Amino acid sequence: MDHTYGFYSKLTGKLFDSPQRFELFADIAGGGFRSVKGTRVTTAFQKVGSAMTFLYDYGDEWRFRAEVIGTGQALPEANYPRIVGKIGRAPPQCPDIDDE
Repeated sequence: MDHTYGFYSKLTGKLFDSPQRFELFADIAGGGFRSVKGTRVTTAFQKVGSAMTFLYDYGDEWRFRAEVIGTGQALPEANYPRIVGKIGRAPPQCPDIDDE
């Protein structure tokens, strides 16, 4: 990923007011929030049903809901974390300038 991103405990409204924040540049900027890269998934999402807003590209503000829908035995050849379901089509990340 070449854009800024983070996970926020608020599911709507002003995400930067979230009590729990995990951001890409937390190690650089400080500010009382935690690092995305330095935080285990089980720390941010502690139980089935835990949900956060994933904000990708702070300029375009693509918002996605990330939720734990279950846990299970790890498969030896699988990469984790992984997406097990999605709704709708993904937006284009960098559309041609003529398309805008």
